[in-house]
Amino acid sequence: MFFIYILIGIVQGLTEFLPVSSSGHILLLGEIFNIDLDIIFLSVVAHLGTLLSVIICMRKKLAYSIRHPFCKTNWQLLVATLPCVIGVLLFKTIVDKLYSIYFLVAGFLISGILLIVADIIRAKNQKFGYKHALSMGIMQAVA
Repeated sequence: MFFIYILIGIVQGLTEFLPVSSSGHILLLGEIFNIDLDIIFLSVVAHLGTLLSVIICMRKKLAYSIRHPFCKTNWQLLVATLPCVIGVLLFKTIVDKLYSIYFLVAGFLISGILLIVADIIRAKNQKFGYKHALSMGIMQAVA
């Protein structure tokens, strides 16, 4: 049992800051090892650990964002979050019905291909703007 917790923590730590779905990898891990635990609960706990580490590491930027609630970064975060909220509201029942290990693996492959294509066509030294925040949010919603 302890090994499973360690494995979930490792997967979360390795995938959270990559442009992939760490939650999807934890679900995949549960399917591969036939984990008979509440994998969603374990995923939430793993994400809380990630959140705590981000708060500690980014405390100065977080404090700035709290002191300046209408700064550009906060607006970009809002723009990036909206596609996920809209996606959940519109497509949750469809995604829940489609969920299977095959759908998850296909999603990972499609995400990987999109990441490779995006890396090939991206412009160098581009400033981060609202258009980028929105496209990131859309891709996160798809993931």
